[in-house]
Amino acid sequence: MDDFNIIDPMKICLKTRAKEAGLQKITVNLHERLPVFVNSACKLSCDYQVDRNDNYYLLSLRVAGDVDIICQRCLQVFAHTYHNTSQLAVCSDDTNAQGLMEHFECLVSADNQVDLIEILTDELYLFVPQIHPHLSDCDSEISRLISDHDGLIT
Repeated sequence: MDDFNIIDPMKICLKTRAKEAGLQKITVNLHERLPVFVNSACKLSCDYQVDRNDNYYLLSLRVAGDVDIICQRCLQVFAHTYHNTSQLAVCSDDTNAQGLMEHFECLVSADNQVDLIEILTDELYLFVPQIHPHLSDCDSEISRLISDHDGLIT
């Protein structure tokens, strides 16, 4: 397993990685450009695989780790066990990317390289919750104030 602790940026060459069989495993510490609701740096494990197709590379990611979130409703920190799986089509130009957008999230990379740290950070913005899953998980005083004020939230 590769262990990349606080290495930024971490570019991977898709052409090279596509020749390697099976999943590649890395561990990264994300500490820059994090969403404001992520309380601190987070350590993520990432299994990824690159497959070559006719006019694009398919980057498959499976990411897991613990992320401390500042609830945007009650402002209390809570631990979130993050799991995310995604596939990205990496194309050399916009034309190919537009043709694949119906099936995949797409990236354009003329040099067939991607920065895995940037991708994992962007995924946090998209897939990490900003609030407790249930209002009852929020700080009890804040929950009471929200319920009293709104009358609709229980």
